[in-house]
Amino acid sequence: MLFVFLLIAVGSLALNWRVSHSWINPLSCFVCIWTLITLLYQLRLSQSQPVLSWKTYLLLCAVLFIFSVSYFIGCFFASRLRIALMKKSSDSTVYRSDEKIFYILYGSWAVLSLFELFYCGGCPLIWKLTGDERNYFQYGIPSLHGFLNSLGLVLLGYLVYKLVNKFEKIKLLLLFVLIIYYIFIITRQVLVSAAIESSVIILLMKKDKFKKKIPLVIGISSSVILLGIILFGLLGNFRTGYSNFVSVSRLNVSLPSFLSGFEWVYMYLTMTLANIDKMIMLNPSPLGIGPIASLILPSVVLRHIPNIAVVSDPNLYLANSQFTVSGYFAEAFFSFGILGVIVITILYGLLGGLCERWYDLSQSMCSLLCYAVTLQIIILSFFANMLFYLPNCFQYILILFFFGILHRRKPLKKDVMVNCKEN
Repeated sequence: MLFVFLLIAVGSLALNWRVSHSWINPLSCFVCIWTLITLLYQLRLSQSQPVLSWKTYLLLCAVLFIFSVSYFIGCFFASRLRIALMKKSSDSTVYRSDEKIFYILYGSWAVLSLFELFYCGGCPLIWKLTGDERNYFQYGIPSLHGFLNSLGLVLLGYLVYKLVNKFEKIKLLLLFVLIIYYIFIITRQVLVSAAIESSVIILLMKKDKFKKKIPLVIGISSSVILLGIILFGLLGNFRTGYSNFVSVSRLNVSLPSFLSGFEWVYMYLTMTLANIDKMIMLNPSPLGIGPIASLILPSVVLRHIPNIAVVSDPNLYLANSQFTVSGYFAEAFFSFGILGVIVITILYGLLGGLCERWYDLSQSMCSLLCYAVTLQIIILSFFANMLFYLPNCFQYILILFFFGILHRRKPLKKDVMVNCKEN
């Protein structure tokens, strides 16, 4: 079954290259990340990783096939419909950036974030350094914290876009403040999402230049990835303790603590398959809308809805209770069984195709930011359903609101016109 899975993966990548002639798109990202974790799982470096069942491989094959078909359908309809947002017209290449709106949003984020800091009496990094018993789970005001994370990611993407176009010290400072803040509240999820979205924006905006310097780009990218893995591990050790991680991971290998990032990343990548395998083998009865609703509804709403828990005892469906990563379709499976997996995979594929073709047709800042969010969601599909994770998916609403309503298109003088394709 592993051979069949790899055959589908190679076939999807080959067809994708024939159609798009690009490796930076949702289909290649989805296929590569799921193929990578499947191959890494074959090492089975942890005692919590059993041999995968044929049912799990069959599901993985179906997921790759359904996503690929849905992706091409999304691309086809985006091209055929040619709705106003996706049209490539003469006025879509000219924009006047209203930076006042950006500064208003940034100021709102800063004020509300400071309010959270005062409300919580500090932040997780300070608590850790001073021996406070509180941890990062106890930081933030429910719902408001999620909104601020979403807004922060949008602001960060906007700043990266602007800095790539034109270097400005004030924007670099604002970007630095955003990154430092999220380091201080020790939120690895936001930092990882920000790193992926920023990388996508830079790669797509400078892809013509990068093509001319492929060896240099590969070298720099590899260095950045290695550094990111090391920092990810150090941050994880700081949050939970390296000895605790070693105890719960049950790894058969041991690395120096400063290289533990490779162990962290390996476990986060591969334990998804271990948990999916156990979930498939136990095959619980569908629970209805509850698991999906608990994932997408704000915490302030969930408090007033009784009996909305995902499962009675989540640990029953985990190969290791300390690693709760189960991929993007776990909640859909608990809600509606295999049908739920099919529907959520179709949704992911369609979204990927639509956003990829929208960006290809418009080449606008709005479409690029949405495309970056989409690729981030798909790359992290091994981790969780980031599409239904409100602090993440709310970025779409903020971007469309910012650029679709508040960001007005106005004719500019020829000497100050900005062609989005050149950006």
